[in-house]
Order: sequence, then C-alpha cells, then structure tokens
Amino acid sequence: MGIGAVILAAGASKRFGGDKLKLGLNGISILEHLIRAVSVSGFEEAVLVSNDEELLKLGRKYGFSGVNSPEAHLGQGASVKAGLSAINQANDMMFFVGDQPLIDAQIISALKTCHAGQAGSIIIPMFNGQSGSPVIFPRRCRTSSPYTAAQ
Repeated sequence: MGIGAVILAAGASKRFGGDKLKLGLNGISILEHLIRAVSVSGFEEAVLVSNDEELLKLGRKYGFSGVNSPEAHLGQGASVKAGLSAINQANDMMFFVGDQPLIDAQIISALKTCHAGQAGSIIIPMFNGQSGSPVIFPRRCRTSSPYTAAQ
C-alpha cells in the first residue's frame, strides 16, 4: 500500500477564457511544473485526468497513466471519479488540480510525511487559515464516497 497521485486537468477553463494549463511559466507550461514535481515525489502510481491529447501526451512523457473524463462537463467530481477508476484500490489517493505550478516536491513531501503520521486521516493543507489542495484521502474513503470507482 502506498499513495497514488491524481492530477485533475480536464477542466474547460471557461472563466479564464482559454486553456490556462498550457500557458508558460519560466519556459514550461503551468501543468508541466506540477507534473515534474509529482513525478519526482515517489508515488506508487500517477494518473493524469484530461480530455486533451496534448496534455495526456505530456503526462506520459513523465510516466503518468492517462485517463479521459468523458463527463468532465459535469464538474470536477466527474474527473475525480475518472481518476479513482484508474488508481489501485490498495492505495491512498492524493488529488492535485492542474493549475498549481508552485506546488513542489518539498510541499508534496511535507504532506506525505503528515499522512504517514496520521494514517487513515484525510490530509488537507492549510495556508493563512484557508484549506486548499492537494488533498490526501485514505483508501477507506472510496467506499463512503459518491465517486466510488466502478468495478
């Protein structure tokens, strides 16, 4: 048992007016910053949820499995469900949103350390009193979630 990483990157960026995940920051895309951090952070497995073949190809470059989210238009929950379907059921799950290029391996490591000391708990990072992401869910949450993966 370990932790599987799921990056949610299937949103339409409607409010933004374009695909923000492909925008450059210091010479690489916003999404690639996050993918790089996740890829070096020692996850049992890593999944990228997107409907964009270019983004899925980027994920594969770093060893991610690609998963389509055919119901992404219904909201983030549909992409969570798609990601859950691809993660080994023995693993806990760490969910990332693709538009957080400043999440780095050090932040991921701190969350994983907290998780190790609080086995079975949901780990939610806090910053200035606000909860955020990435969030770690123990595998037991699969059975109590409305987004339980289909078998």
